[in-house]
Amino acid sequence: MRALLDQFIRAEDADVIVPATADFSFLDLIDSNSNSADVANKVKGNTKSDKSAASIIEGNARSVINSYKEKDPELYKKFSERLQDLLQQKDKDTKDFVAYITKIIDLIKQAKAGGVNYPDGIKTAFAKALWNNADQWDSENTDEQSRISLIINIETFIDEEAGARWKDNTSPHYLNLIKALKKMMPQKNEDKIINIYNFARQNIKD
Repeated sequence: MRALLDQFIRAEDADVIVPATADFSFLDLIDSNSNSADVANKVKGNTKSDKSAASIIEGNARSVINSYKEKDPELYKKFSERLQDLLQQKDKDTKDFVAYITKIIDLIKQAKAGGVNYPDGIKTAFAKALWNNADQWDSENTDEQSRISLIINIETFIDEEAGARWKDNTSPHYLNLIKALKKMMPQKNEDKIINIYNFARQNIKD
């Protein structure tokens, strides 16, 4: 832990933090099984000041949240607002930094997981992005179960039938995907079909 923290803190001044985006190894230590309070105490114990400990965790929280800005705008907005609320709480009461840091770590864990409390069938980053941003592609549909089924069908088609070059919008595979989506959802206009494609392109890894 000490070696990892040293990557974020300049030796000559522990209050000056190297940008968290420089190395994500610290974030690798935080997952759904991490004990947030334990991590918070370790961070605090390995820094010179409460300010340093808070800055490390805040910087990493911003890095994780910012990664959703394009691929899941609604999730980005949700977690940005929650982080801002926590920052405001810190400004009001700075007596218990471990409790504050623990809340930020909890936020990082949830953000890394892509949010919480999704219905059955909504598991991947792509499915979560479609679910969170339904107003951009499925605003006319008010039935949640039909939306879940539609998301699963879209994802299954891309996984099994879209073709290797579907992300390349100059390829035949891309054209076939757009045609298939239109056939699957004839009631949706071109913009909504393209929105689905964009969410897929940004959230499905090669």
